[in-house]
Amino acid sequence: MTNIFLYSKSNKTKYKTYKIYLYFKKYNKYNIIKLGIYNPKLNIISCIYYILLKYLNKYGFKLN
Repeated sequence: MTNIFLYSKSNKTKYKTYKIYLYFKKYNKYNIIKLGIYNPKLNIISCIYYILLKYLNKYGFKLN
């Protein structure tokens, strides 16, 4: 079974932005996939989640 971790990193800038990462834990190694940057002012979180769901569906994962 593959464990999936979602991690968001906050940057202290004028507009609060988040870098969202996806981690696949395989064989004690982390495979890091950068999904994009979320900016609340621009409201683009749905685009990132769409990319995430599309990526997970491509490789047969389901996000709970």
